[in-house]
Amino acid sequence: MPNRFSIYFTLFVLLLVIIIGCVQNPVAPTLSDAFHDIQTQTLQNSCVNGCHDKTTQRSLLILDKDSSYSQLMNHKLQRNGTKFQKLVIPGNPDSSFLYYKITTSTNTIEYGERMPSRLTAIAQNQIDAIKSWILRGAPND
Repeated sequence: MPNRFSIYFTLFVLLLVIIIGCVQNPVAPTLSDAFHDIQTQTLQNSCVNGCHDKTTQRSLLILDKDSSYSQLMNHKLQRNGTKFQKLVIPGNPDSSFLYYKITTSTNTIEYGERMPSRLTAIAQNQIDAIKSWILRGAPND
């Protein structure tokens, strides 16, 4: 029969493993899927500065707070033969070029590179919020 020390030591080690696992693999908080929150938490920080602002307008796309919703819903893709018709197809993230650009890891001639190109990929909770927003019909809320 194990002595008290062995039992306490085993419990201590088990608790330590659980704590270390939680610290090293924190769960990202769920983000709001309201467009206003997506704009301020994701688009403004990861897309606008130096790329999709009024000065730079990469791919003729402006994603600042005054233009982003209209641009995402109405921007015409310039690529010929693309399987994507628009940047956002309400209700269908898999047909939305925006969703493809933030989730793909492939750099192709046809579709270009993952966005944001110069920065770290956006966090999974931000991707989940954008997907949820598109699934809800991409309202301007």
